[in-house]
Amino acid sequence: MTSPSNSPLSFPINLGRQTLARLFNSLMALQANLWLVPALYCIGFFIVTAGLYTAEIAYPEIFHKPITLFQGEAADAKTVVATLLSAMITMATLSISITIVVLSLAASQLGPRLIKSVMSDRRTKDFIGMFFGAIVACFVLTVILHSRQPDQPVPQTTIAFVFLVVFVNLFVLLGFVHHIAQSCMADSVIYRVSRELNHTIDRLAEDEGTEDESEELADLPSDFEKSGVPLELRQSGYIQHIGYKTVVERAAAADALVRIDVSAGYYGIAGERVGWIHGVKDGTDEARTLLDAIGGAITIDTTRTPTQDLEYSVRHLVEIAVRALSPGINDNYTAIQVVDQFSASLAAMFSKTVPNGRYCDEDGVARLWAVTTGPEDIVFNAFDRIRLAAAGKPDVTAHMLAKIKVLSSFARRDAVRSVLRDQVKAIMQDMECCSATIVDEAEIKSLADEAMKSLHGKGTE
Repeated sequence: MTSPSNSPLSFPINLGRQTLARLFNSLMALQANLWLVPALYCIGFFIVTAGLYTAEIAYPEIFHKPITLFQGEAADAKTVVATLLSAMITMATLSISITIVVLSLAASQLGPRLIKSVMSDRRTKDFIGMFFGAIVACFVLTVILHSRQPDQPVPQTTIAFVFLVVFVNLFVLLGFVHHIAQSCMADSVIYRVSRELNHTIDRLAEDEGTEDESEELADLPSDFEKSGVPLELRQSGYIQHIGYKTVVERAAAADALVRIDVSAGYYGIAGERVGWIHGVKDGTDEARTLLDAIGGAITIDTTRTPTQDLEYSVRHLVEIAVRALSPGINDNYTAIQVVDQFSASLAAMFSKTVPNGRYCDEDGVARLWAVTTGPEDIVFNAFDRIRLAAAGKPDVTAHMLAKIKVLSSFARRDAVRSVLRDQVKAIMQDMECCSATIVDEAEIKSLADEAMKSLHGKGTE
């Protein structure tokens, strides 16, 4: 039995994990916005331009060498900088327009929920930040030149710096167009989403729960629901995180047992019963205190996040495949690539420790039983939807069977192998209902037989 105190993610205080979850959600929200990085670039260019001018005026002996980029008078500089400012504003407007077009393409072809993934791309933010930073530099220089006294020397170094920034932005624009063209490709989006899924698997693989799939709810009292106190949600929304350690510690302090019937990613309604508490009497101060503590350990908001939700990125990958297989797009190769990337993520997941949702206190006493998302749930939810969308498309179906055969060598749990066998059987049933050539039918049947043998099952005969 694995105690929660032995988990590498444990914290010495009750709210440590809950605070970390909120911080992670805030970090994900900041990562998905498009304004923070450009704003930092603008602040940085403002400080550099103003600081360079201040240093040039305060220490003229350091900047006495002639600057080859500009050797004219202040009036000439005003005219050139005003023109550059107008040009940079036009360039920044162009970059925003291109970004909007890319987001529109991503929403129509890959799904509207994937816009967040495209907006989270750091290089796109860096390019836009360079454009807006150049505008700020030109604006600061314009203000400096118009507020400059006639007897003051021309700030040639500052002017040369701004000219250099604008010149570099010409090549930045080329890089931005190249990058944004790659970003709207399905291959790039699929790779980015699959990478997020792999990071989520690595982060959530180890947890407080045990990995023994034979443990059931036998330790729960037979009258758990009859004598228990119902656990209800405080508000409507998606469950983003459940502080299991906090629940275990509070339950241990009250000598109570808790069962939570939902997991992260579930959309709950205010007042909905999502669990039970056994060991305290309903209506007592002890019960109210425990209900408040458990309610505070459940983070609910308007959107799903990958904080504790394994299916978050899986859903995005499945949406790409299903849209690609729709009659309006009919892009089988994109769906095949999704199957490839998803299979690689599943293989990595199969090798990880899978908690069964049974959580114990420091003394090894089971205090919490929670619903968890296991690999078998991921396999079913993903492959089943892609299989239904791929009905009548032999190339996609054959590729799914080939990947199921490969995954059979990584699947260690009986539940996972059973789900994979069910998918093979369902594919063969779908094939009987769809028209296919004799060659396609023979190939798919052969692949199905090989997959079933690899899963230690029977063939399709």
